Parts: sequence; structure tokens; C-alpha cells
Amino acid sequence: MEAFASGAGLRALRPSQAGLAVLQKRILRGGLPPLSPKIPTLHHWRTHTGSEVDFVLSRRERLLPLEAKASSSIAPKMLRGLEIFLADHAKSAPFGAVIYSGAEHRLLGPRIIAISARAL
Repeated sequence: MEAFASGAGLRALRPSQAGLAVLQKRILRGGLPPLSPKIPTLHHWRTHTGSEVDFVLSRRERLLPLEAKASSSIAPKMLRGLEIFLADHAKSAPFGAVIYSGAEHRLLGPRIIAISARAL
């Protein structure tokens, strides 16, 4: 959590990216476990080597990394940024999710789930 809390790799979203807040609200209404009674802060995460996670919801000590994919299938290489994030933040991020255009929800690994965008 210290690397995350210090801002390493994080970029807060600017108000001009307000459309992402709409996505955040839809994700939270879609049945993901609540991180807190208040709406979490939305971030983007990227390492100096180029690994990234599209969205990270943060609330207190909890983190929820999310990838958004337009594809109806998910290749293993699409999960690399999420896997790195989960390894780096094992205590504060117990799992991550990929939102994709496929038809079904499914487990992609021990800590990564796929959520159909159709359900949102």
C-alpha cells in the first residue's frame, strides 16, 4: 500500500475525464462488492516500464484494479498489467476484474475475474 499511497505510478483523473466517473458508478451498481459507503476515488496506474491498469478504485486501504477491453475474448497477455498490480498490492487488492464485451462472467485466474459489460 505504501507505493500506492505515495502516488508511485498513479495518476488521478482530471475533471475533463468526467465520463470515467459515469463508468465508475455503473461498475459499482453492477454488483461488485462495495469498498465503502462512499464512492471510491478513481485512478489510472502505470509503471515506468509501461505496465498499466486502466482504472483503480481506491477507498481507504482497499484497491480494486479494473481493465476495460472491447474484445469479446481475453488473451493472457491482456492480463499482464493486472497481474503485476495484484502482485505489488497483494494486501490491499485481493482481486482484480476485467470488463469485456463477452457474454459470460468467468474466473480468469486465482485473483482475476471477467465481467461481461452486458451486465452493467
